[in-house]
Amino acid sequence: MNDLAPLTAAVTAPAIELSRLSISFGELLAVQDVSLSVEQSTFLSIVGPSGCGKTSILNLLAGLIDGHRARDSLLPWRTTLGNVCYGMEIRGTPQAEREGKARHLIERVGLKGFENA
Repeated sequence: MNDLAPLTAAVTAPAIELSRLSISFGELLAVQDVSLSVEQSTFLSIVGPSGCGKTSILNLLAGLIDGHRARDSLLPWRTTLGNVCYGMEIRGTPQAEREGKARHLIERVGLKGFENA
């Protein structure tokens, strides 16, 4: 008699899956041929320069994730620099230090020149 039961793995569908997504606004092609698959309980960041389609993708996904509206974590009344500084600000990091770090991060992700946007 064999005491070993067969092992089975649970296969779950991704929480989010996009396949060759393109988004247009009239003649303007905002997003072209984007594919991604995100598993349940995964933290995802979409990073890129201004105008590359990040918000368009998130707006498309809003309301489509387990019936709940997705939300971004930007404060629309703050500038790019202000949003990047926010976490350090609430932790009490001195202004000069947080702005220096924020400017470095903004440059690192290709948004230099958009600090005041």
